[in-house]
Amino acid sequence: MKKQIRTIIIAVIVLLIAYLGYTIFQTYRQLRPQDALWENYQVKSYTTEGETYDLIVADTDERAQKGLMFVREPLSGADGMIFTFDDLEKRTFWNMNTFLPLDILWIQDNRVIGTSELPSIKQTETPVTVSSPDVADTVVELFK
Repeated sequence: MKKQIRTIIIAVIVLLIAYLGYTIFQTYRQLRPQDALWENYQVKSYTTEGETYDLIVADTDERAQKGLMFVREPLSGADGMIFTFDDLEKRTFWNMNTFLPLDILWIQDNRVIGTSELPSIKQTETPVTVSSPDVADTVVELFK
């Protein structure tokens, strides 16, 4: 009987710890808006075709891989993200875990060579890709 009571007490304690951990996590998420996730990123102004945008810089491979995945609403203080490459290649982007629709600017030598619309994963339900019309050395993702 004492062994059963001890097992029940341990189970209750484990459940309480799990519940408290979940509650603390949810509170932390509410106190720390998604914008804070980008606070260590550089934001730079970029002008093309007479328009100036404030863009988060994807300045590492990890940041470029992540892109704007998991963003659920446009970020304050940023119009999107910029990806710069050391070479000219055809570029392809996809909407995996991209919850907002984006406009893509394909840029070659500081000149826009094309644009694409990248729908959110919620719209397509399966990943889709968009590709640059020609080789590009810069890609800009803009919130719609």
